[in-house]
Parts: sequence; C-alpha cells; structure tokens
Amino acid sequence: MRYCSECGAAISEDDVFCANCGTKLDSATEKEPTFKDAVDAMHQVMVHTTKKVDATIKAIGEKIEHDPTLKEARDAMRQVMAYATKKVDDAIETLDTTVQKTLEGLGEKKCKRCGATLPKGAVYCWRCGEAV
Repeated sequence: MRYCSECGAAISEDDVFCANCGTKLDSATEKEPTFKDAVDAMHQVMVHTTKKVDATIKAIGEKIEHDPTLKEARDAMRQVMAYATKKVDDAIETLDTTVQKTLEGLGEKKCKRCGATLPKGAVYCWRCGEAV
C-alpha cells in the first residue's frame, strides 16, 4: 500500500495524483502513515460523513419539517453521528494515551512544546511537529 506524503491518505499503485489532496505522486512522496496521519484520516472521515448527512437533511429539509416520521429519522441520524464522533474521539484519546504510556516506559525524552514523550532519535515531535 502506498500513502500520500502530503495528507497520509492511502493511494493505489496506479494513482498519479492523490484523490484526497491533489498532490502529484512519485516514489519520493510515498511514506508509511504515522499515528497523526491515522488520527487526521479518522477526523476527515467523520467530517466528510457529517457533511454528507447534513447535505442530505438540507436537501429534503422542507419535506422533513412537514413529516413527523422524517423529523424522527433526521434526529436519529444526528444522534448517530454525534455518537460516532464521540466514539472516534474517545478512540483517538485512548490510542494517544497508550502511545504515551508505551513511550514513557521506554524512558525517552519529552517535547518541550506539548510534553509528548518522544522516541529515541526523534527529530520532530510526533504530536505537535515541534523540532526536537
């Protein structure tokens, strides 16, 4: 699997440009995704999905206002999206805590800017991007 160096999105072997951010791809732009890339991707999915749900609700807005069943469906969709967003945020927080505890167990140094524990040889902080 290849990944865009600009946004971390997964790209197919045939892609010339990243479908997510439009970056021109070549072998120099490929990289394995980082924890931050995974977090960003989860947020992108949630933002995109929420926008799609809101666009659908807006497109049928007037019908919804005059039909109690559609109002219930709209409210249910919003509740599901809020619940899913909370679960993703909780998962990110759990992953972040797990990474921190693992790195702390290795006795590595801390980022001066955000306090993240850094792995040996780190040049930049994995959490905030600060130069070490």
